[in-house]
Amino acid sequence: MMNFFQKLKFFIKKKIYDNSKSWQHWSSHGAGPYFREHIEEIYLGNIPARYQRITKFVKGPSVIDIGCGEGLLPLALANKKKVLGIDASEKRINIAKKLQIEIFTKSKNNVFFKCEDAKDFILKDNHECKAIIFNRSLYHFEEDIHKILNAIKISKSINELILVGNNDKRNMSPTQHRLGEWIKYSQIKGMIEVFNLINYKYDVVRDDINDPIVYGIKNL
Repeated sequence: MMNFFQKLKFFIKKKIYDNSKSWQHWSSHGAGPYFREHIEEIYLGNIPARYQRITKFVKGPSVIDIGCGEGLLPLALANKKKVLGIDASEKRINIAKKLQIEIFTKSKNNVFFKCEDAKDFILKDNHECKAIIFNRSLYHFEEDIHKILNAIKISKSINELILVGNNDKRNMSPTQHRLGEWIKYSQIKGMIEVFNLINYKYDVVRDDINDPIVYGIKNL
């Protein structure tokens, strides 16, 4: 429940954004349903709990979020030395940049967003980040998954991996049905397979409400 001052702050910000049409424009051209569902919370400068939950598993000083969407997870990781949010959607990257400029201003010195094919970015291995996150995104790479995993396995910089899947009880979307066999990497069994393939030690976190997380570090 928002108190009076939080509500006042929200409506002032909303009025400013509506008048400039900047926020209205970006949020109506590409934002996902979860972002739209929590837009009031985000307006107030708060990161939804779903993303906050993931941050505690990132131990390293620098991190890449692959398929970052509107940038909420990178912005939640603003206490890190360096954070890169990568997404192939220019519209969503633009939303992330708007969030950073207009609301989460303290992140501007160490959180960066880039519109790029994530597969190509990972294969370059020149980013010098220690951790990599696939937040409900790994399985969207389909036949390129094994190329990506091999690049992570042999990477000279990456030694920490965090995979976030989909709750087993959630009905799959049409997009997920289209992914066919690759959707297995959204479930705990498939994510554990990933860690075994790349020789990482892992732990599993799961509950009945939030999406499962498998995280771990490279075996030395």
